[in-house]
Amino acid sequence: GFFGVYYFNRDQDILSSGAYSYFGDDESTSVAVYGETSFMVSNDVNIVVGGRLEKESQDRHFVFGAIDSILDQDTNIFLPKLVFQYAWTPDTTLSISARKGYNAAGGALNFAAGEYYFFDEERVNTYELSSRTQLENGFLNANIFYNDYEGFQALSTARSIVNMPEVTTYGAELEYNTILSEDIELNVGVGLLQSNIEDAGDIYSVVDGNELDSAPSFNASLGARYWFNDQFNFGASARYVGEYFGDFTNTSERVAGDYTLVRINASYTADEWLFTAYIDNVFDETAIITKEPAGAFYESGYAAIADPRNVGVSATYRF
Repeated sequence: GFFGVYYFNRDQDILSSGAYSYFGDDESTSVAVYGETSFMVSNDVNIVVGGRLEKESQDRHFVFGAIDSILDQDTNIFLPKLVFQYAWTPDTTLSISARKGYNAAGGALNFAAGEYYFFDEERVNTYELSSRTQLENGFLNANIFYNDYEGFQALSTARSIVNMPEVTTYGAELEYNTILSEDIELNVGVGLLQSNIEDAGDIYSVVDGNELDSAPSFNASLGARYWFNDQFNFGASARYVGEYFGDFTNTSERVAGDYTLVRINASYTADEWLFTAYIDNVFDETAIITKEPAGAFYESGYAAIADPRNVGVSATYRF
């Protein structure tokens, strides 16, 4: 097993002058101890127990016109972890795990609403069933997961973070890697995701039962690499992201996703030198990542897209 100690401190002064004048100070401190240990119950069964105990302190003061907001908060966090592993065969290991996660509370300025607001912490209980199989020429990994969130930090259409009392997500992932021949490697990945807002709170109760934003139900990847020799190789990959809602109100005007991006790259090594070249978004796909309909802030609407086709080369020397 292992044991560790963690300390983090951030202290910053905020000062903006000009059209939008605001100032303040922001300090946060985290102190934690964490550890993990593994118990071999038998030749086939292994149990992993771990945890993290943390104290987080935040002291924020923000002034913007008539807005004068102060946050002085201490939070104690305990994040346990439990994993049960079973060697089903010499090549396949099954495991089931439960662990707790956490995202800190905070504050932000919403220019559109003209207010500085605070949001609470987010907590999640994660459960996962997985298998890891070593194949003769590669490996196959699969897992099924379920996440139960409390105080989920969601981004509203007003571009502010709101806490939702209960949100769940679940899905499955599959990864396959194999050596087709001594020169060719193949990688395949598939992901399925379903999200559900169980309880959005009193203010947003109308979205109860909706999906989360930016949560595609399907994504997939396919990649291959060919070695001409030990020094030179060439690879190509494609990544598909399924359609998803751009906001948790699930409006059709903000639907995005449903795009495929292709990348090719090549590498050459010579002694201590590594030369690489790549082309991202080979077919110059106009992939819409977020979309906003016409409104008060965007008279003609707004869309954010993935980077267009771009080419790069690099040289690295190791010594």
